[in-house]
Amino acid sequence: MGKSLAALGPFTSHIHIHNWTQGLGAGDLTFLEEGKFDWEPVVRNLVFELRRPLCLSVEHADHMGQHDPWETARRDGPYLQRLRREVLDGVCEASG
Repeated sequence: MGKSLAALGPFTSHIHIHNWTQGLGAGDLTFLEEGKFDWEPVVRNLVFELRRPLCLSVEHADHMGQHDPWETARRDGPYLQRLRREVLDGVCEASG
């Protein structure tokens, strides 16, 4: 992740966010909170360190036919709100 984030971070403003059962790109797609990849450090680095405006969007909400997209929205919405709150709290603390 470090090399990719260093190379692409300065140009990143939109991420199609996913999570997987076994880690970054490994295993099956699953709900954001249930996956093994931790998005918080990535989002924090982009927003806090690189000062990037950032949009996260959930794609493949049915997880390749494994889940109802409405269930994904119900579960991933609160995760994204919590992630936003945690990252923005860090930005506000650092600037104020």
